[in-house]
Amino acid sequence: MIDPRQIAAVALDFDGTLIGPGHQIDARAVATLRRAAAAGIAVCTASGRPPGGQLEILTANGLGPASGVFAALCCDERSVWLRDGAGFVPHRPWNDAVDAEWDALLPVARELLREARQALTAAGYALRQHVPDELQRERGMVDFAADSEAAAVATAAWLRPWIAAREPRLQVTQNWHLVVLLPASVGKGRAVAAMAAALGLAPAQLLAVGDRQNDTTMLDGTCGLRAAAVGNAIPEIRALVAAQGGYQATAELGAGVAEIVEWVLAARAEGIPGAGP
Repeated sequence: MIDPRQIAAVALDFDGTLIGPGHQIDARAVATLRRAAAAGIAVCTASGRPPGGQLEILTANGLGPASGVFAALCCDERSVWLRDGAGFVPHRPWNDAVDAEWDALLPVARELLREARQALTAAGYALRQHVPDELQRERGMVDFAADSEAAAVATAAWLRPWIAAREPRLQVTQNWHLVVLLPASVGKGRAVAAMAAALGLAPAQLLAVGDRQNDTTMLDGTCGLRAAAVGNAIPEIRALVAAQGGYQATAELGAGVAEIVEWVLAARAEGIPGAGP
C-alpha cells in the first residue's frame, strides 16, 4: 500500500498520460499541478520525448519554465534535466555517463537494427526508421515505426529475444507504434530513480504515473518507485500498478493525472494514508 503522505515528487509520462489529443493538457491537470508545485511537491516528467519537444508542449499549455511548476524532466527514456532559474540544465554526471555508454553502443545498435529490419521485413512486417541517423546520438536511441500499435507490439515481441541473444547491453522498449533500442542501463525506471536522487529524494518518495509498455520499469517496483496509472492505461500496466499497491485513477489522460495528484495533496493536508481505488 502506498502512503501518499510520503510522496514528495511525481513523475508523469507524457503521451497518453499527461497530454491528450492535439498535445492539449486538461485544464484541471494544469491547475492541480500548479497547486502541487506550490505545496512543495517536485513535479517532473518521464517521457520518451526530447527536452525541446517536452518544453514546447508544456509552454503551450501554460506549464513552461516561466511557470516554475516543473522541477525536472526525464527525456528520451534516459537523460535527466533539472530546473535552473528560467530553464533546465543537464544533470551531470548521470547524463555524461549515459552519453559515453551510448557512444560505444551506437554502431552496434545500428548494425543490429539493420539486420533485424531485414529479417522482419522478410517475415512480412512493414517498418520504417523514425529517429533519423543524424539525431540518433543526441536522442540516445535507434528505432522502428510500425504501421499500428498492434504491429509494434508484435515487432517488439519478436525483437526482444533476438537482441538479448546478440547484445545484452541493449534492451527493447515499445510505446504506441514505436519500437526502440536503448542501452540496458537506462529506461524510464532507472532514469527516474536518478532524477529522484538528483532532487535529494529516495525512490519511494516519488510517484510515477504512466499508461503503456515503456512505463513498465518505473511502475513494476524494480527501481523502488511508487506507482500510479491513469484510467486509460492498458491492462498490463493496471495489473502492474495493482501489484504494487498503487493508485489506479478512474479518469483518463490529464484528468486522471489530476485525480492522482489531488489524492496525494488531500492525504498530505489531512494526514490520512491510503492506496486509493
